[in-house]
Amino acid sequence: MKRLLGVHILLLAGICSWSQTPMIDSLRKELPKNKPDSIKVHDRIRISWYLMDRGDSAAAWNYILQGDSIANRTGNPVLKGIVLEHFGFLHSKVNSKKAVTFFLQAESILKNQSESPAAKKSMASLALNTGYEHFKVGDNTGALDYFFKGIKLYDALDTNHFNLPILYTNIINCYYSLQKFDLAKSYCQKYFGKIMANGNNASKMGFLLNYGMILQKMNQKTEADKYLGQAKLMADSLRDDYYLAKYYQVMAVEAHGANEEKMALALLHKGLPHILRTGYSGDIASYYNWLGIVGTANSDFTYAHKCLAEAYKISTKEKLLFHLKDVYENRALLYKAQRKYEQAMNDVDSFHFFRDSLLHFENADKTEFLDAKYQGEKREEQIRRLQAEKELQQLKLGKKRIWMTVLLSSIGVLAIVSFLLIKNNKQKHRLQQQRIAELEAEKQLAATESVLKGEEQERTRLAKDLHDGLGGMLSGIKYSLNTMKGNLILTP
Repeated sequence: MKRLLGVHILLLAGICSWSQTPMIDSLRKELPKNKPDSIKVHDRIRISWYLMDRGDSAAAWNYILQGDSIANRTGNPVLKGIVLEHFGFLHSKVNSKKAVTFFLQAESILKNQSESPAAKKSMASLALNTGYEHFKVGDNTGALDYFFKGIKLYDALDTNHFNLPILYTNIINCYYSLQKFDLAKSYCQKYFGKIMANGNNASKMGFLLNYGMILQKMNQKTEADKYLGQAKLMADSLRDDYYLAKYYQVMAVEAHGANEEKMALALLHKGLPHILRTGYSGDIASYYNWLGIVGTANSDFTYAHKCLAEAYKISTKEKLLFHLKDVYENRALLYKAQRKYEQAMNDVDSFHFFRDSLLHFENADKTEFLDAKYQGEKREEQIRRLQAEKELQQLKLGKKRIWMTVLLSSIGVLAIVSFLLIKNNKQKHRLQQQRIAELEAEKQLAATESVLKGEEQERTRLAKDLHDGLGGMLSGIKYSLNTMKGNLILTP
C-alpha cells in the first residue's frame, strides 16, 4: 500500500464535532421557543449537522428540510442560500455531483447579497467545502483555488477566524498530495504561527502531524521528529485517540520505509487500541492493512494473514473499496513472499480489477463533478443572460416611463399654459369691456356736458339778447316819453 498517508481536516465551516456544540437534547428543547426565523433555521442546521456527524442521516435530513421550509416561507434569499449550502454538505457524504450542484446554487444566490454578514460567512464556508469536493476527485489545483479564495473571504471577516487554520492545513495537504513537498513546507512555515495561535486542538494536531510527514519526505528527520513529538504531546494531554493513533501510524510508516520492521510493528501495536476506540472503520482497516504489510516484512505470515483478513472483513462490510483494493495488493505480496504464486496471481487479478473499478469510479466521479460544475456554470450563464434581459427590459421600460413622464409633463405644461392664456384672454376681454363701458360713460358724460353747455350758452345768449334788446327798447320808450312830456298836457 503506497498511497500517501495524509491527515486531512475537511469539514463544514463553522461547525465541527470537536467544538463545544451543545448536546442534541438541549438543542431540541430550544426549537419550540419563539425566535426569529433566521435563528430557527440555524438551530435546525446545527442539529442536522450534529446528527449527520453521528451517522443518523435520516434525522439529519428531517431537520434540514424543516429549515428549508422556514426559509421558503420567509422568502429570505440569505437563509435559502445557507440551507442550500447545507444540502450540499449532506450530499457530499455520498454524492459529489449533487453536493457541487447545491453549492453552486447557494453561491449564485449568496453572491448577490454582499451586504449581508451571514451571506459573507456562508460564501467563505462555500469556498472551503467546494474546495473539498475538488480535492475528493483528485483536482488538487481546483481545490487550491477555492482554498485560497476561502482564506481571502475569511480574512475579510476576521483575520483570526477559527476556520482559517483548517484552510491553511488543507492547502498544505493539497501540496503534500501533489508531492510538492518544498511548497508544502513553505506554507507550513508561513502559517505555523497563525495555526498554533488560532487553531483548535484538532487543527493544531493535524497540522503538526502533516508538517512532520512533509519533513520526513524531505529526509529532514530531526525536524520531523520535533513536530511529530509536539503532536503526540498534545494528543497525550488531551487523550485524543484519533491523533495518537495517527502519530503511531506515521512513525510506523517511517520505520517501515527505513526497513526497521520490528519498530514499525511495535508502533502499530501501540496505536491499534487508540484507533479501535475511535470506531472509524476506514482508519481501522488502514491500520490492519499496515499490520499485514509489516507482518509480511517480518516474515510473520500467520499474523499478516490474520491482520489482512480483518482488513478484508471491515472493508467488505463497510464497502470501503480503496481499502479492499489495498487488501488484495498486500495479500498478493504476502502470498508471493510465501512462494504461493497461484494465490498471489489470483489476488493480483483481484487487485487489478478493483484498481480498474476504482479508476472507473474516480473518473465517473470526476466526470459527474465536472458535469455538475458545467451545468452549474451553464445555469449561472442562463441566470446572467436572463438578468441581462431583465435589465434590458427594465431599461426599455425605464425609457418608456421617461418618455411617458416627459409627454405627460408636456401635456400638463401645455394645459397650464393654455389655461393661463385663456384666463389672460378672458382678463383682457373683461378689461376691454370695462374700458368700453368707461368710454361709453365718458361719451355720455361728454354729450351731457355738451347739452348742458349748449343750454347754458343759449341762456346766456337769450339773457344777452333780452338785456341788449329790451334795454334799448325801454331806453327808446323812456326817451319818447320824455319828449312827449313837454308837448302833451296830460290831465291828472
